[in-house]
Amino acid sequence: MDTDGVVCPDVGEGEYPAYSPWHVDENDKRNPYDYHCAGSGEFCFFCEYQNGGCPDDTGSDLRRDLSEMAKSLIEGKQEPRVIARLLRETYDHNIRTFVEFCTEAGKVVRQPEWSLKSIERHLMFSTEFRGIFHSWMERSYQAMLIRVGDKLITEDGRVCGTGSKQFATLTKAYLDFQKSTAKK
Repeated sequence: MDTDGVVCPDVGEGEYPAYSPWHVDENDKRNPYDYHCAGSGEFCFFCEYQNGGCPDDTGSDLRRDLSEMAKSLIEGKQEPRVIARLLRETYDHNIRTFVEFCTEAGKVVRQPEWSLKSIERHLMFSTEFRGIFHSWMERSYQAMLIRVGDKLITEDGRVCGTGSKQFATLTKAYLDFQKSTAKK
């Protein structure tokens, strides 16, 4: 437990790999912290349909269209959760009827659900949408700065010493992050 009363998960150092490219069996609890598509066991339209996604001869590339939509929303600085919801809505209304998915066991699933969690996972952890991680980092810094900033002054009007140190450290880290990611 840290000084703010936030309970952090008790994960032994070196106990789990940070990333596993292999599917983790739902009953295998060795790595519950693998946030990547490959480790989740959930259907991901972006992962399963690398080439097209439309079974007819219309020339339509549903995956590319959805990917371009995501990139446009990311460039427009939309929040990750909003992007994921819009992608799921578009998938459900315009794409899902064309999709068939074959599980590892060989079972064909028609019109599979693409969960919000799966979409968010792909957006954050695939290398396809690098800009969304930057957006998440930016929003995280902003939220932390606001939270710490709200507690800088005590009820009796004094400056909180610990809070001011945290605020200064966080501000420096945020400015360094901005500088390191600035377009040159």
